[in-house]
Amino acid sequence: MSKKQYLSELLTYLIEKEVVQKDIDSIISDYEVLYQEALDSGLTEKEVKQKLGSKEEVFELIKDDLKFRSKPSNKLVAISPFIAVISFFLIGTLTGTYEYAWLVFLLIPVSAIILNVRGTDKLIALTPFIAVATFMLTGFLTGVWHPTWLVFLMIPVTAVTLKVKGLEKLVALMPFIVLVIYILVGTYVDSLFYVYGWPLFSLVAIVAIFLKPVTLVRFLLLVSIIFSVALHQYLGHSTGNWNGLWLIYLLPVTIALFTGDIRIDFGGDKKLYQRPYLILTLLGIIALYTVISIFVPNAWTWSWIVLLFIPMTAIYLHQGFKQPVAYMPFISTILFMLLGVFGGFWQFAWLVYLLIPIVAILTNEKETE
Repeated sequence: MSKKQYLSELLTYLIEKEVVQKDIDSIISDYEVLYQEALDSGLTEKEVKQKLGSKEEVFELIKDDLKFRSKPSNKLVAISPFIAVISFFLIGTLTGTYEYAWLVFLLIPVSAIILNVRGTDKLIALTPFIAVATFMLTGFLTGVWHPTWLVFLMIPVTAVTLKVKGLEKLVALMPFIVLVIYILVGTYVDSLFYVYGWPLFSLVAIVAIFLKPVTLVRFLLLVSIIFSVALHQYLGHSTGNWNGLWLIYLLPVTIALFTGDIRIDFGGDKKLYQRPYLILTLLGIIALYTVISIFVPNAWTWSWIVLLFIPMTAIYLHQGFKQPVAYMPFISTILFMLLGVFGGFWQFAWLVYLLIPIVAILTNEKETE
């Protein structure tokens, strides 16, 4: 562990323990000197850590001499509902904007987060409310709901940026980067890009491959991805028929399964071929997806939600219905697409994702009763 990493972990730990900033600065300064002196004496970084102690050991050693932040008063949190109600009626009455004046009620959880959450977790906790406020205000004031919903990507992007380290951060961010490009190009440059542009997501796999040691088999996987994208684009543009061309990508998927870059775990010790009912279920899901996509006009844009039953099947085999919240991201996505595609309620359909925390709260209460 390097000196920078050691001091960074110690700093984070002291912040989490509510140590006052003055003491933190003093401790970090002292341990920076101690670490460097130990290195200068000929010790390795591993030996230095053993000598100085882990962050927990350092804290236990000096905690009696430290001063701690007083626990933040929750009086503001307690009165925030009343402030929100008063603000809501004042804004609504004076400006006639009741339709988005309700956003002031976000002050309730926001105030609790600001007063009680420390460090980078505070920003992560605040991003859902920032995203909701941005989305609703932009939508109501400009009428642009799509692609304004992209602001919700700030929630996972913020968490990844602050929590994931090294090159893995780039891999974790790639799906969101590609999604933004895909949506913006499809919305503002060429609407047909929604049809032929989704192979752009292959960049996620390509970046991940380049960040690993390139073996012969993995190089073959890379070539298969590029070949599949090129063939997909050629056939689609030359024939004008994009239906069914996704089957081309079974080639890199098969190779990825062989190399272990894609792993499917349905629980238990049995192999897939030892589970005939599971095989029939998977084939049934794929068949349903294929039939809908082929025979229902313009279904390719939404029929993929049928495939979400595959991960839900895996969840069921692992744990049944012990944790219903595990199913909710998939169920919410299905409902979101159905409401948007068939009802045209894109501006409100995102609310179904609130089912995830609601189910989590309800099931958690049930478990603790």
